[in-house]
Amino acid sequence: MALNKTDALYDAIVKKIAAGEYEPDSFLREEELSKAAGVSRTVVRQALQRLHGAGLVRLIPNTGAIVVRATLEDAMNYIEARIAVEGMAAGLFAERASEEDLRQVEQLVLDLEKVSGGDLDTVQQFDAAFHDYIMDKCGNAVLKRIMDSTRLQFMEWSIARQWGYHGPADAADTHREILTALQSRDRETARRAMEKHLSRSRESIMKRFGWSG
Repeated sequence: MALNKTDALYDAIVKKIAAGEYEPDSFLREEELSKAAGVSRTVVRQALQRLHGAGLVRLIPNTGAIVVRATLEDAMNYIEARIAVEGMAAGLFAERASEEDLRQVEQLVLDLEKVSGGDLDTVQQFDAAFHDYIMDKCGNAVLKRIMDSTRLQFMEWSIARQWGYHGPADAADTHREILTALQSRDRETARRAMEKHLSRSRESIMKRFGWSG
């Protein structure tokens, strides 16, 4: 289903923040966003309101917004939310996915393995495709709305990038572990595999920065 203009602009801004195109403390002007995206300033304001609600920007009335400089605690909170939401989605996917869905996930894992260790933005693009596919096909529209409305993984990446974090070295290996768990068709096995995968990011950040919150 095609995104409406507000959703599309929101998603585009989140991805640019995650990619570092919009850096922390940078100013997002309503007028410039409107012209660049070819949408009304009303659409821009709606997107910025959503970004403000998600904690990514601070609003400047009638002008625009400033990209928030997030904390490591923010990153940990997003990862913990992903563990809960995506763990449940993986379990449901294992039960409900078609054989074609499983073949698609296997291909996504192969794609990830090919780019593993390469350019960070490319790795993140393929990683997003893997996680998004499982969420799209888990069969629970509420979980999907939660992920779509918050874009948890992009926010986590954005915060991690601010702190110079590039993820655990063994991330590609755990994607294959998830695939094997999904192929088992066992809900709990798949849930645990996804939680383990995302928990490694959490543990890696804690070790990298000595965070003990």
